[in-house]
Amino acid sequence: MDSHARASKTAPSSHDQPADGSPLSVSSVYGRALEMNYKEFIGQVQHRLEYAQFGQAVRATRAVLTTLGERLQEGEATDLASPLPMEIDRYLTHAEHGQRFDYQEFLDRVADREGVDRADANYHAQQLLAVVAEVVPAGNLEKIDGQLPEEFDPLFELIETAEG
Repeated sequence: MDSHARASKTAPSSHDQPADGSPLSVSSVYGRALEMNYKEFIGQVQHRLEYAQFGQAVRATRAVLTTLGERLQEGEATDLASPLPMEIDRYLTHAEHGQRFDYQEFLDRVADREGVDRADANYHAQQLLAVVAEVVPAGNLEKIDGQLPEEFDPLFELIETAEG
C-alpha cells in the first residue's frame, strides 16, 4: 500500500486541531461519516454476531475478508481495504487475488476458515459486509458488487436493506 493510503489511516495530530481549540470531528478530517479503529470494528462484529468473545469476532472477520480478497481483483481488494483499520485491511490485501469461484464455494471457504456451518458463514459474511459498509465509501462497495457475479448478491443483502 502506498504511503498516501497508509497516511490516511493515521489519527489526526494536535496540529490538525482548529485554531479555537474545539474538538475536531472525524468527518472533517476523513470525509466519512464514521472512522473505526481495530477494537471498535471488531467490537461491532462481535455485537452483530452476538459473540461472547473478541477472538470469535476476529476469526469471523479474518475468514470473511480473506475469502472475499481471494475472489476480488487486487485493485478492488485494495480499494475496499484502504479505509479499514490497518490490522484488518491486510485480510483483503494479502489474499491470493483474482480466484474464480461461485458463492457456494465462497461460503464453504468462510465456513472452513471460521469453523462454522455454511448457513452461519452466510450470515457472518452478510453482517461483516454491513460493518464494512459503515466505514467504506458506498462507491467502493458498488464496485465490489459490480465485479462479482449476480449469485453473490446475498452478500450485500443487509447493506441494501439498511440503505434502501
